[in-house]
Amino acid sequence: MGRNAFEVLETVKELADSGINLYMQKEQMTLLDDDGKPSIFAPIMLATLSTCAQLERDNISFRLTALA
Repeated sequence: MGRNAFEVLETVKELADSGINLYMQKEQMTLLDDDGKPSIFAPIMLATLSTCAQLERDNISFRLTALA
């Protein structure tokens, strides 16, 4: 959804503000609840997952640079 955690959170906010529901199949959760309001849990989970992905990507980049 983005290149770093901040981009992901910005995208999620734009989707929620526009009333667009996002379904994440692997996590079995949606961005909006049944009433069309932003879920409390989804942004926290997305922030955590996107931060972990960013850290992993940075670590891979660091290791590749160290090998050169």
